[in-house]
Amino acid sequence: MTFVMANTLRELSYDGRFSRQNKDWAEHIEIPENINQGKNLNQDYVIESHPAVLDGFIDMARAEIRMQKIEQALDEAEVTITADTRGFEADGHAGTWHTVDEREYAGEKFFFMEHDEYGSDVAGIIVSEHGQLIAEDLWNGYDAGALEAISEYLQEKGISVEGLMPELEPDELAYKIDDRYFAIQRTEEGYDYTFYALDYDEIDGGAYDNPDISMRQAMEDILEDEDMSLENAVPVDYEDLMAEVEEAGERQMQLAQLLKNCPPSIFEDYDRERAVDTCEGIVMQFTKSKGYLTVQATEEGYFYIFMILTCTKSIPMIMTIPKYLFRKLLMKS
Repeated sequence: MTFVMANTLRELSYDGRFSRQNKDWAEHIEIPENINQGKNLNQDYVIESHPAVLDGFIDMARAEIRMQKIEQALDEAEVTITADTRGFEADGHAGTWHTVDEREYAGEKFFFMEHDEYGSDVAGIIVSEHGQLIAEDLWNGYDAGALEAISEYLQEKGISVEGLMPELEPDELAYKIDDRYFAIQRTEEGYDYTFYALDYDEIDGGAYDNPDISMRQAMEDILEDEDMSLENAVPVDYEDLMAEVEEAGERQMQLAQLLKNCPPSIFEDYDRERAVDTCEGIVMQFTKSKGYLTVQATEEGYFYIFMILTCTKSIPMIMTIPKYLFRKLLMKS
């Protein structure tokens, strides 16, 4: 069964509906080349099922296979891995191995090991306290791939890993919660967080100085102080949110520049409704800044170009402002 599942994944490796974990697993299963008269006979051993359904079945099958191996290893194991272990013979790996680093998650110990002869010149492995192979092909110790393997191992044993491995958490997250956005990012001291309005203006923010707890726990504490909950949170892309915030900031700067250089008096004899039909606009020249301002009424609001002339080129700033906001801003000046 293992051969057929792995062969199917490798023959259909182009299909994005199979998970990366299952594809990686299949790559470590030995499947001999089977070519006869130019035909790949391994294609005869491909499971014909919907990829999403098959991917879920393979998840369950892998879990069962691993549990059988764990039970077998526990029954047969006479070795206990420690920080001082040397000469360990790992299943499926040539030569012997020694412990380099030890970590504990959910009460279980895991050992990163290097080859006794070749050391760090070859990829390392991680085994459990009872010698069960957990992860292989490791070049950077307990990296993200290693931690994912440990997490999968624990979950298959029915152990929750939520908040257990802060290393697996991203460095930043963002959510839409009710009528605002919430963004948080990891720092050396803990976490920085900011609340934004739906128009991306900053409302509030602060620092959570405790790097020893998970990001999720930090978020729960921060939101609880605001009478908010993660239950109402809708994940959004952090980079996209920051891009919107930056753009909103640029708009505010441009609006400030507009108010500075565009007094309400220029609109005293300006018939907006007629201007929309005739495309009539307003042009102003500024002596000190050597700039030009062009304002044009549109159905949506006002379109303006503020152009600054330099020695070598002109730098335009172009923006459309909603009509109500434009008038409100002018009334303030």
